[in-house]
Amino acid sequence: MSHGSPIDGPEIGVTAPGTRVGTSRRVLTNTLLLAAGDLVSKLGLLVLYAVIARSLGKETFGDYTLVVSLAYFVRAATLGVDLILSREAARDPERVHGLFWEATVFKLGAGCAVLGGVVAFTAGRGYSGTVVWAVALIGASNLVDLVGLSAHAVLRGRELMGPPAKALALETTIVAAAGTILLVVFGAGLVALGVVYLVASFVALLYIGVAAARRGIRPRLRGSTRGVGWLARVAIPTAVAAFLGAGLARLDAVILSAMTGDAGVVGLYGGAYRIFEATFFLNWALGAAVYPLLSRTRRQTRSLGSVFELSCAAICGLTFPFAGAMLFFGPLILTTLLGSSFAGGGEATRILAGATATYGLFTVAALTIVGQNRERVFAWVGGIALAVNVTLDVTLIPSFSLNGAAVAMTVAQTLATAITLWVALRETGRVSVGRALAAPLGGLAGMGAVALALGTGGAGLLVSIPAYAVCFLVVERLLYPGDLRLLLGAARLRPAAT
Repeated sequence: MSHGSPIDGPEIGVTAPGTRVGTSRRVLTNTLLLAAGDLVSKLGLLVLYAVIARSLGKETFGDYTLVVSLAYFVRAATLGVDLILSREAARDPERVHGLFWEATVFKLGAGCAVLGGVVAFTAGRGYSGTVVWAVALIGASNLVDLVGLSAHAVLRGRELMGPPAKALALETTIVAAAGTILLVVFGAGLVALGVVYLVASFVALLYIGVAAARRGIRPRLRGSTRGVGWLARVAIPTAVAAFLGAGLARLDAVILSAMTGDAGVVGLYGGAYRIFEATFFLNWALGAAVYPLLSRTRRQTRSLGSVFELSCAAICGLTFPFAGAMLFFGPLILTTLLGSSFAGGGEATRILAGATATYGLFTVAALTIVGQNRERVFAWVGGIALAVNVTLDVTLIPSFSLNGAAVAMTVAQTLATAITLWVALRETGRVSVGRALAAPLGGLAGMGAVALALGTGGAGLLVSIPAYAVCFLVVERLLYPGDLRLLLGAARLRPAAT
């Protein structure tokens, strides 16, 4: 398939090496900034998960899993708006004016409706007052986050990744630190934790607002705008997909709770799912860093194909060792983090390794589709995946309990990834699958060899990580030495200003 010229600037992977390395350096720097912020966030949440699990038990951890699963729908209802806002900011800064405020009003309206719905659902299902209040408080914190995420979207669109990363780390650090103190020292419960979530969201909103203003981003109420009607038409398909994606990610726990009536089982699944969720920061860090490029580059060009190909290779290289650790050492990781009472979730952790391996490719493909103004396809992609997930949940949970829920999640995520990749490839043109998968699969094979030789205990886990790196680098050096040189060249350059 023929390729045209890019919409602006030199083509990555086609023109001068200096240009390629400079662009790669910018993406690498932004990825590291976002990954660092999200890593702090995930580590803080892991500490909080461990405190809840060890101090309050798996039943309360099950309630917490249900609460955050339901509350997350408030944020997910309008995630598509942020993608559109970030895309428009990347293409033309003047589009931010007016559109920023329209996006914020649109998000608050949808978020309030969803918050009311999930609180009513929780109360109507007969859950305890503690669970209902926790859903209301954490859901309200997600509503506050929606306002801040508008500023995040604009900053990411302008490739200013430092403030969003710091805001995320700040909010989660407050939640983890204050939550841990309340739970351990004062013996507080989920309602107090919900208050902490809400306070932390207001602090993060204040920080991101000030940080954006200091960088000259002060959206005017009037200016270049396309109107709420345009925003609704463009963003609703992506928002629907994001909402369905939240269902894909969170309904397992809700269905498991409804079908088993056992908070302990939900807690076991929640522990396994939290290990899977802890890998998301890598996917979205790289995705957000490359998204402005994907948004500015015209479809069916060598530039777009090269950015997509390298992004897939990078995300697989980063996430496959986590998938391998879950597959080979899942029970060890889960019990080490949350305690021996969570041993029953070990097999579910292994199963969710498949979702971990495919989620990164899904992220890159999805952002490519949105960047090319093809977001309308998401509604039916998300609908298909969610229908498969719910069908498998209802079919498998009665016989296999939480392991059935893990299978449903993994199959649905793999299907969503396959469909999204197919759609993305229609935008990018032909790309090399080997370039994306060869080295990560080689590293995964190295981890498997270590697990066979040393077993699935602590020694095997420790040795498997360097084994992955060595095998990855050997395969990359033999098959794609240019990509390795590009990465090393980008790493040697001075980091960009944030």
